[in-house]
Amino acid sequence: FFFFQAEDGIRDVERSRGLGDVYKRQGDDNTFSLQDIKPKGATIMAYVPYPILTTGTPQSVGMDPKLLEKVDNLINTDVKNGFPGAALIITKNGKIVKKSVYGYARKYTDEGKLMEKFQDLKIDTMFDMASNTKMFASIISLMKLRSDGLLDYLKPVQKYIPEYKGCLLYTSPSPRDLSTSRMPSSA
Repeated sequence: FFFFQAEDGIRDVERSRGLGDVYKRQGDDNTFSLQDIKPKGATIMAYVPYPILTTGTPQSVGMDPKLLEKVDNLINTDVKNGFPGAALIITKNGKIVKKSVYGYARKYTDEGKLMEKFQDLKIDTMFDMASNTKMFASIISLMKLRSDGLLDYLKPVQKYIPEYKGCLLYTSPSPRDLSTSRMPSSA
């Protein structure tokens, strides 16, 4: 169910079509769009519950298991060449089709010395993601907007957010400039 908070309270769009053309579900790919929101400047917050994942096989979702073996080989090679470790979960169509760990959770002491016995990585090992979440959320959002034809990656940000005034280094960056932290060619 999708819940929207409008100025007059929370509405369950799946049960109540009271929002008219505001909500449009786009097939079975878990995407939706908000259109013709009125009055102008109104705020709508979407509450999307987490999906329920089940266990499946690569074949059950149309994936080739041999390709997943290549992923295993690639990550194991990186671990042999010094990469500390990785945890991998692949889902498709709401099914977990691969859940693997590679390498080590810890190879060095707090003083930076190589440990005699490495600490194995486990599927429930906690990682410090730091600012990586910002990068992933931004890039995936930009990719989705671009694939839907709603974003020209090379146009200035002001085309989409007129209020944007730029930043210290330049005033008319494109989404590409911002996502790669590079100076635009026009600067």
